[in-house]
Amino acid sequence: MDNQYNIRGIPAELTEGIWRFADPYVRRALDHTFGELTSEDLKKLCAQQQAQLWMIQHGNRVVGAGTTMIVDYPQMKVCRIITLAGSEFKEWKDMAHMQIELWAASQGCTGVEAYVRRGFIPQLLEIGYKYRYAVVHKSLKE
Repeated sequence: MDNQYNIRGIPAELTEGIWRFADPYVRRALDHTFGELTSEDLKKLCAQQQAQLWMIQHGNRVVGAGTTMIVDYPQMKVCRIITLAGSEFKEWKDMAHMQIELWAASQGCTGVEAYVRRGFIPQLLEIGYKYRYAVVHKSLKE
């Protein structure tokens, strides 16, 4: 079997037509959040060029999708990975991060950040990420 994976950013104007392929993966990643964003929210942000959609294919099968956003802090500009999920993740994660990092650098970013579940930290440490802090959340509705 061919081990070639294709990771590419999707132009904003193609978001609407491609989103149905990304949606299951975006939803899977959002299942682990507090509900700050929905899949529909991210689709709209990508279509409006406020976020970016990434698709991962193996041959002509979609095996994953992700979303990113440029964050302009007062002291630095970074690319935030909002969602990244799919099947065969270990096979394409390095390549996906490399593609995102190259794109982020081309956009003037000096770093890449992500809020992740604790279980992903070891995998990200392997590819050069550094653990800095944890984010906790308390709902005021409960």
